[in-house]
Amino acid sequence: MELAQEKKLIRLVFSDLYNLFEIIGKGPFSVVRRCTNKSGDKQYAVKIIDVEQFTATPGFSAD
Repeated sequence: MELAQEKKLIRLVFSDLYNLFEIIGKGPFSVVRRCTNKSGDKQYAVKIIDVEQFTATPGFSAD
């Protein structure tokens, strides 16, 4: 499965279970966003890592 297809599948599965809200933190390879489960009774933080940044950075590999 290609990386683009994997990202789309992960996004679909995540969005079925959680609602994403504002960014509460960020770094060079990721962002952290507030989210709630769909029933809305619990809040979480989710770190979203941009794996494409790893392949564009010398010394990092997607393997």
